[in-house]
Amino acid sequence: LTDMLMIQLVKKCLFVVPQYMAKQPGQNTDDFIKAAGYWQNNGGDIESEGIYAERMTGILALFVAIVQMPNIGSQLNPFL
Repeated sequence: LTDMLMIQLVKKCLFVVPQYMAKQPGQNTDDFIKAAGYWQNNGGDIESEGIYAERMTGILALFVAIVQMPNIGSQLNPFL
């Protein structure tokens, strides 16, 4: 269960496992933005930087809250 949670958090927010996304040579802007985790609606509009930052901050805050918990139910926190 914890592995699946970690996979989903990393998939949704690249800041959970700190990494720097650099644009690769030959990579177009749309592909780079998708790789960085920006959402795109059906019309092709990309979310604003403010909404992106709020979403990433929320996911990261959830991760940090889970990591700080000494126990999860009756089990020890596997992230410690």
